[in-house]
Amino acid sequence: MNTRLSRWTSQTTLLAIVLLAIALRLWGISFGLPYDLTADEPHQIVQALKIGAGEGGPLVRMWHTVGKEGLDYILFFEYALLYVVWWLLGRVQESREFAVQYLKDPTAFYLVGRVTIAVLGALTVVAVYKVGRRIYDTRVALGAALFGAVAYYHAAYSHVINVHIAMTFSMWAGVAMYLAYERSGRRRTLIASGLLLGIAVALAYTAAIGLMMVLTALFFISGRGVSRVETVNAALLVVAALVGVALLSPDLLTGAGLLLRNFAAPAQPEPNGDIRTAIDSVTILRQGQWTDYLALLATPYNILTTLGALIGIIAGVWQRERWTLLLAAASLSLLVIVSAASRGASESYLLAITPALWLLSSRGIAALPINRPYAFTVVVLGVNAVPLFFTVRDDAMLARPDTRVLAKQWIETNVPSGSKILMDGMRFRFVQSPPLNGNKATVARRLANMSNSELALSQQMLSLYREAAEQVEGPTYDLYSTMYGLDVEDLDYYTRTCFDFIVVSSFNEKRYASEIERVRHPKSARFYQDIKTDSRFQLVHRVDPTVWKHLGPAISIYRVSCHSNNVVSKVAWR
Repeated sequence: MNTRLSRWTSQTTLLAIVLLAIALRLWGISFGLPYDLTADEPHQIVQALKIGAGEGGPLVRMWHTVGKEGLDYILFFEYALLYVVWWLLGRVQESREFAVQYLKDPTAFYLVGRVTIAVLGALTVVAVYKVGRRIYDTRVALGAALFGAVAYYHAAYSHVINVHIAMTFSMWAGVAMYLAYERSGRRRTLIASGLLLGIAVALAYTAAIGLMMVLTALFFISGRGVSRVETVNAALLVVAALVGVALLSPDLLTGAGLLLRNFAAPAQPEPNGDIRTAIDSVTILRQGQWTDYLALLATPYNILTTLGALIGIIAGVWQRERWTLLLAAASLSLLVIVSAASRGASESYLLAITPALWLLSSRGIAALPINRPYAFTVVVLGVNAVPLFFTVRDDAMLARPDTRVLAKQWIETNVPSGSKILMDGMRFRFVQSPPLNGNKATVARRLANMSNSELALSQQMLSLYREAAEQVEGPTYDLYSTMYGLDVEDLDYYTRTCFDFIVVSSFNEKRYASEIERVRHPKSARFYQDIKTDSRFQLVHRVDPTVWKHLGPAISIYRVSCHSNNVVSKVAWR
């Protein structure tokens, strides 16, 4: 393939694409703040703060937390800089005050992490361009960069603090650096490639597929086969990768054995299993099909990219293109691995190979028999119009209040402070439901549960939570969590013990909608089904997600009838 684009045209186009990628990832970046509406972001923030307090290490040491410390150190350095700035400005006087500030209003902590991820997500576009230009040509590289800029899931996930977006950037920067080594032969670029790939593995171990792809490429440069030079260079690459892992996540090297449980863990709880096992059974572990990941690739925002990638693979195989074969093999290998794993299907596990699909799809469009001027550009723009539509739509909704925030506003207006409320939530937090403030009894229960759990929180950390809770402003409520819908009773219990309200989130309710889950968790399924028809539970308010207006789960608020219930609403019930 020969490029006919001038350097000025290609660089200007790339700049425009990168600016588009940044804009799509920063639009709506403050969604939900200052409230806690995501499951994993607080884990990353707290673990970074723990490093600053000399209590580093994963918040929960289990098989699915090993090897994810890399982002913690990045956030730690950023928060250290934030602390210095705030200290110079007189906003905080000591580290304890800094930590309490996070618990009272975490907005700045979220934004620092989110902007970092958004920028890394946009820079992934540059890395993909560099790869595409080396293995194909400038035109295909720019097409792949545009695919990345508007990619729906990649853009959406770049709005939250997570390891996978950072991993994707590091992995493909490592691939680009390796291609620079192939061109120059300088071993320092090979070492840099190994370090970047190792850092990627330290962030999320699905990046190991990138390391394997580069090793394969190294052994078969220009079809020379395996020689002593390639063996030495491969060893150098692996050692550099191990150094990268050790720098950011030594726990991955010392606890690698636990990762085998990613494949051996049962998809349903063992008899008499503990709470953690039960939670895993309805969250990260799966009851699914081998085709779940294929279904993700066939979603409306992915289908055209997937079809383009298949065309690119066919064209590349026909012409025996070395890197097309490598990209296709890596993509297929990871697809098979994650499909065989016991974890639930999530597109985040495909992010390591997503840029490969961008490259292959752009390659596929270039292979189409269209020779008219600008035909390639028109087709690329047409294909990318679909994911761009979904990305813009979600960004617009992220800039508006979430359904949980709207439900919070309604509750604090209509439900008296101190009311006893059962809410869909997690074990220690209420991410699935409105972010209400707990009263002293709620805080005491939560801290007691934390101190007796597998969470690695010191007494110092727990005292910070207690101190921040005492400074909460606004209405507070006596809150109880359904714990992912697992900790529920028969409806009679809630009328007998005089709960005032029950808040149901579709995030939890939908877990028990399938026949499989109704069999595995009949009590939970019955709870969510019966509350809709039992006359003792009056649906007094509901907030639904609305396209182009509000993201989030559907929130249903039920008033509980109880003989001794003397709660009087501030407004008339409808």
